[in-house]
This record gives sequence, C-alpha cells and structure tokens, in this order.
Amino acid sequence: MIITNPTADSKTVFLVDENPSTVDLYSNRLEQAAFRTVSASDAKGAFEALPNLSADLIILDLMLPKRGGFDLLKAIRSNDRLKNTPVLILSNAYLPEMAQKALRAGGNKALPRSECTSSELV
Repeated sequence: MIITNPTADSKTVFLVDENPSTVDLYSNRLEQAAFRTVSASDAKGAFEALPNLSADLIILDLMLPKRGGFDLLKAIRSNDRLKNTPVLILSNAYLPEMAQKALRAGGNKALPRSECTSSELV
C-alpha cells in the first residue's frame, strides 16, 4: 500500500496524466477508498489548476504533452501552498536516471507505473 490515511474522506488527490484510462483507473480506486480526486490531462491543465489547487497528494506522470512533468514538479515546489504536498511520480518513462532527477526536483517517491497497480495505491 502506497497511500494510507485513516481520514481519507477529507483528503484530495490531484492526478496528472495524459491517459484517460489511467486517470479513470486510479480515480475509481481512490474514490472507492473515500479519497476525493481532481485531475488534469496535461501539464498545461495542471499549471492552470495550481493557483486554486488544494491537494493532500499529487500523483504525477513525467511524460506529459504541452510541457513536461519536471517543469510542473518545479512549479509545485515553488508554490507556497503546495511546496510541502507529497508528490508521487508514477510514469511509464521510468529510468533510474529519471527517477533520481524527479527526486532531486522535489518528488517524494518515484515508481514505474508498470509496478504499481491501482489496488496497490490504497
């Protein structure tokens, strides 16, 4: 289990992934566990959401259209409200070098999506 919280009903997870099937899969699983989910399908949409975003966890894919996930991660860490929000990197573009770069940029944990099923999230 990656995400655990006894008071999940009051927690919000922000999912950023360009694949609608992935967003649906993770959203459904998180909502079954009483988390609220908000999503963006690209970095542009995520950047637009940042000024009003209130999230307890951000799940971020690094390979995003219209701007990269690394730029988004840097913006999250520069945002006073979100700078301490945990960021879980789940990406198909997973290489040890990318994982290390994501952790140095402020990610809290980086995992290959292929090794993290939705049922393992909660």
